[in-house]
Amino acid sequence: MAMSDLIITTTTIHSIHQAMSRIGLHSLSVLRSRALPALRSNIPARVSRNARSPFQYRQSTSSSSSSSNNAQRETLRAQIMNPTTIVLIMVPIFTFGLGCWQIQRLRWKVGLIEEVERNMKREPMVLPAHIK
Repeated sequence: MAMSDLIITTTTIHSIHQAMSRIGLHSLSVLRSRALPALRSNIPARVSRNARSPFQYRQSTSSSSSSSNNAQRETLRAQIMNPTTIVLIMVPIFTFGLGCWQIQRLRWKVGLIEEVERNMKREPMVLPAHIK
């Protein structure tokens, strides 16, 4: 909602309130039959086309605040989903995974070395006769 729309809407609401208090209207049915036609004739055509009722104003205000919240969320999401940020988040995760894999690999290699050392200390095996 533009600032000019807000001023026009506020002015319209204020003029309706003043007209009601001058005439002494307290019910909406009397307002519809007497005050609104008089007000419509006093409002310029440009204002009456752009003016909103108080209910519409509240709706547009809440939707504009929710749209600004959505815009803020989208901006935050765009900052988080930035390729640089994604890389900076993935580097520690990838490094941790590589570290775990290196530890498993170290244990496997140490086991192989111990097995070779055990076999080196054993007596040599005699090959079967069918192997030349």
